[in-house]
Amino acid sequence: MDKTLLVDRDIRIGRDIIGILTAASLSVDDAFWAYMPQVEEWRLVLSSPIVKKLGVRDSHLKMSNALHKSPLLNEIPLNRISLYAPDDDVIRRLETLEKYRYEGALEVIKTDRKDGSPDFLVFFAPYRGSGDTPQLSLNGESRLQEFLRDEVGISERRIQQAFSELDTRGSYSFENLDLTASRLRGIGLSHPFHPRRIYRKHHPEHTI
Repeated sequence: MDKTLLVDRDIRIGRDIIGILTAASLSVDDAFWAYMPQVEEWRLVLSSPIVKKLGVRDSHLKMSNALHKSPLLNEIPLNRISLYAPDDDVIRRLETLEKYRYEGALEVIKTDRKDGSPDFLVFFAPYRGSGDTPQLSLNGESRLQEFLRDEVGISERRIQQAFSELDTRGSYSFENLDLTASRLRGIGLSHPFHPRRIYRKHHPEHTI
């Protein structure tokens, strides 16, 4: 796995590991991919009630025994999998980050292709924290309108106002938006190193 990029394949591997552990009677309540800047890599962080029951050492031993023959360890070695109790501060912090709300502006910049059709560059600029978020390139007014209305949730009135200014100035800023981390991820504009929840007991997240 690329140390600086979380991809769909990594999500699937993480869920496969959860399946192996569940089959070995090591239930998982929550699972996140979390980027560790100190070592510049993503790590799989799991929450399990078995840590409370067996203690840290024995619960990690049980996890090791469940995974030791799996070829998945060729992709993610054990030292990149962490197991915590559900009430551990690490898990609580990851849960908080998952629900965190970002205030900021959605910026739209219009450019024209050689054939005259418009392209729109879209990115989210938070008022606090890093602005190093992905950019989307959307082709055509109908695609931009669909994105703003159906995926971001902006009113038709504001969208029409934006198109008017895009025609005259070439850019528009949707100010004072309040978006959760999960919503930003859903529209493809989350910070590249933001923790990613991949599983929650009874509520597995299938959308990636």
